[in-house]
Amino acid sequence: MPRPTKAAVERVVDTPALLVRRVDVGDQDVLATFFTRERGAVSVSVRRARAPKSRLGPIEPLHTLQLRLEILARADAVKLRDLAIVRARLALVEDPARLDAASRLLRWLRALAPANVPEPVAFDLVDAALDRIEDGPSAAATAVLAVAGLSLAAAFGYRLELDSCVRCSAPCPEGSSALLDPAAGGIVCRACGGGSVLMRAALRQSLRRAMRGEETELGRQDAERVADLAERTIAAHAKGQEARR
Repeated sequence: MPRPTKAAVERVVDTPALLVRRVDVGDQDVLATFFTRERGAVSVSVRRARAPKSRLGPIEPLHTLQLRLEILARADAVKLRDLAIVRARLALVEDPARLDAASRLLRWLRALAPANVPEPVAFDLVDAALDRIEDGPSAAATAVLAVAGLSLAAAFGYRLELDSCVRCSAPCPEGSSALLDPAAGGIVCRACGGGSVLMRAALRQSLRRAMRGEETELGRQDAERVADLAERTIAAHAKGQEARR
């Protein structure tokens, strides 16, 4: 019986990456999903990754990594050739608030990211947000997470509409509170049935500024509300993404 031939390497890709899922397999192997800047989400099986003398070193989340990937001609498969940490974020694991915010952000990224589709804007957004969560005050971690979560959804095409009704396009007046439906994608006016989330006028204005990239401070309660809104928005749209995988 002929021995199986080794898959040909189509090309080699060097790319920054974030680890978004890790599953330990057996005694030494790891099944890892990375979100890469150059290729989107990729899953690789890494043999002997947990061996004491593994040449790859630790495969851990939260840090920015540099990967060298071999793209195989067979079925667009990917093999991990090399890995290095280029931005270690040790402070994230030492503080519960920072760790929770960073972990949630990576979970959202994993839920939204399609396989093998480059999304450099999303990568840069999450990479920068992780830096802000680590370098800023612990009390501000949820606020960073909240704005980054809605910005991440927008980067993948799920922008939350804060100016007008998503169903009839009626504008929401300046200085007015609004009813939002995360699954519908934003404001739903009362004439169209309204939404389940009431957003006060002041918070809506602050969030509009934040989504434009302007400096905006969110208090603890507002940050938690917006983080919950981001969670619900991403969960609603990630269902469709999961179905396409």
